[in-house]
Amino acid sequence: MFRIQKDVPLPARQRASKYPFADMDIGDSFYLSQYLSRGSVKAAAHAFGKKQSPIRKFVVRKENTGARIWRVE
Repeated sequence: MFRIQKDVPLPARQRASKYPFADMDIGDSFYLSQYLSRGSVKAAAHAFGKKQSPIRKFVVRKENTGARIWRVE
């Protein structure tokens, strides 16, 4: 049998982020030395930014053999 409990708060959703988008201020950037697809990090940045209030914007550019990601807004 199961014991039913009342008034147990739901814990906050904790999800580990692969990239440090949440810690970035406008003008900050980070470098990925190797990446499989620039599109995948770009999609992750876009998805993260849309969920924030206010919306955050990121730019991804190829640099050497990797990519650099900047927070622009």
